[in-house]
Amino acid sequence: MMLEVLDSLWGFFEPIHAQILSVAVTLFLGFIYWLFRARVKLIWGQANNSLNFIQHDDADTEIFCVKHYLQNTGRKPATNVEFVFSTKPNSIRVWEPREHEIKSISGGDEVVCIPYISPGELVIIDSVYINRRAGFVSSVKCSEVQAKEVRFWTNRNFGNAFNVTALIFFILGFAFVAQLIVEIALEASS
Repeated sequence: MMLEVLDSLWGFFEPIHAQILSVAVTLFLGFIYWLFRARVKLIWGQANNSLNFIQHDDADTEIFCVKHYLQNTGRKPATNVEFVFSTKPNSIRVWEPREHEIKSISGGDEVVCIPYISPGELVIIDSVYINRRAGFVSSVKCSEVQAKEVRFWTNRNFGNAFNVTALIFFILGFAFVAQLIVEIALEASS
């Protein structure tokens, strides 16, 4: 039923088939260009934290350390990056050492301002809280986009032999699935 309706519509527009195909190809290529354009992709997260107690003068000092990761996974540089903490840490360190500014804003929030993060660059922000637990990250943004929170996991780095083998298996698996889809489509059409 649906195929008959589409067939009759296609027949109705027979005089302008070339124009319809031209518009469809233009829209498809525009979508492909939009999909793969260079843009900023800013992600952040934390992979680990630690709670430590130090005995000093018969009193326990609680030290809470949090490691935040900030990465530009896009192909365009991120500018004017702001990493906002809900409470002011006792100490903030940015790794690798780079130009940055730490400032307090209203409500007790603390902002780490980084002027520039290159494509593919990873920035690590360590914060230390003494005798109190860490707050949360209020906001992470840059001039171009709002950052997306993702889970970071600290993993072992594997050698090139393992990575190449995994890539080959991935490509072969993808080819198998594509071949299976084509075979099912050909059997369904015959």
